Amino acid sequence: SNESHTTKPKARLSKPGWLQTHNKQKDILLTTNSKTILIGDSIIKNLKYYQNIWHHHFGKDYINCGIGGDQIQNVFWRVEDYALPTSINCAILLFGTNNLHKDIPIDIVNGIVSIGKKIKERYDHISVFISGILPRDSPSSNARNKIEYVNYHLKKCCEDTGIFYIDISEDWTTKTGELRRELFFHDNVHLTEAGNNKLAECLISSVKDKTTKQTEPCFLGTGNNTSGEELPLLTSKEVINDYNSTILKKSYAAVVKSSTKMCLHSI
Repeated sequence: SNESHTTKPKARLSKPGWLQTHNKQKDILLTTNSKTILIGDSIIKNLKYYQNIWHHHFGKDYINCGIGGDQIQNVFWRVEDYALPTSINCAILLFGTNNLHKDIPIDIVNGIVSIGKKIKERYDHISVFISGILPRDSPSSNARNKIEYVNYHLKKCCEDTGIFYIDISEDWTTKTGELRRELFFHDNVHLTEAGNNKLAECLISSVKDKTTKQTEPCFLGTGNNTSGEELPLLTSKEVINDYNSTILKKSYAAVVKSSTKMCLHSI
């Protein structure tokens, strides 16, 4: 099957308070006049933790639907369960870090883009923005290698469905790749007040920048498919599993240099 568990919505019913938190957010959505919804895990949720940052950058035009610890499939379940009001014309998605420990990168990419596409299908007036995953852990860690792969493919491929990509990777690390200490807590994942402020600025400026530009369509395959027709998800077997291999890195370079827009993934 082309499906991985990241593309199958799953509620976190075993997590105390999870459903109540979701239902509370869902109730707020029923009465809100907000224009933008932020959807994600603790990285999104914590933007509201520092009230000065939230009020300065976001305020009443934004609604925060972040739940800490959520994996892609949990976010998918929540999105399927939402009834978004007509006031919302923009959705910003940032999640995936909680899947890094056990999922292969192509499944992470497919899961994230599936959710973006689901929102576009259901609400054709909403502009969807998908953010790359923030760096975490040490430069040589498995998670960091996966993030590089995931963000590469999100950037190259999510726009084939008319989704905007937010490139978030700039300036979070030192020249040697270490996380910038003033931006991250010592768990090497969550953001300090300065980190949250930087993230807020990045999301807001990217959305403003992208809404003034048209995106080019990006097609999957050998370069012969210019029709724009839907093509199936790739299975993990069709993608080289060893995403650190030199062969794959060389093929990346070839894809980038190629004059034909190519993607490994479409939904």
